[in-house]
Amino acid sequence: MESDQLLTIFLANTLTKDSVQHRLSLTKEFLEYYFFTKHENQNLIYLLNKFINEKKENRDEFNALFTWGYHFFDLFTKKNMYNLLTELENRVRDLPTAVVYLPFVLPVYALPKLSAWFRTNVHPNFIIDLKSDRDLIGGCAIVWKGTYHDFSLRYFLSIKKAAVKKIVDDFLPPDQHSRPLDSPSKAV
Repeated sequence: MESDQLLTIFLANTLTKDSVQHRLSLTKEFLEYYFFTKHENQNLIYLLNKFINEKKENRDEFNALFTWGYHFFDLFTKKNMYNLLTELENRVRDLPTAVVYLPFVLPVYALPKLSAWFRTNVHPNFIIDLKSDRDLIGGCAIVWKGTYHDFSLRYFLSIKKAAVKKIVDDFLPPDQHSRPLDSPSKAV
């Protein structure tokens, strides 16, 4: 039951394979810091902030862990910490993961929308492994269950190459059909 709660809270704002690994490690380090280091101020949020600052972590990481709230961290004790973390790591490792190739770096603000789509349409507990492929044009490609699916404009243009060529040929004046694209156009 505790591992179900941990997983649900953890996945609420942990969306990518990279963030999963980083936050699992960060959570373990913070819990060790919290339980096994002497502190004058025992307030969890104060210590979390201090820990994140000392590690020179991005403030987004503080916000992510802070969002989990007291309930998440209250599930851990000195005695059960390592067992619960191992259980959480195992549960996360077994989650369905899709590799998503994009021709650009996805802005941070767009990640929740992409993740929400996968979690609504594919699986409620889902991890995205973002990769870059600058050869993709206007879309993405996804590897799901070992199969590559290309949803890019490049792919759809390649399967309709003859139709696209005909449209371009019909559009161009007859004297420009054989002219290379990089040669200068005639002045009108």
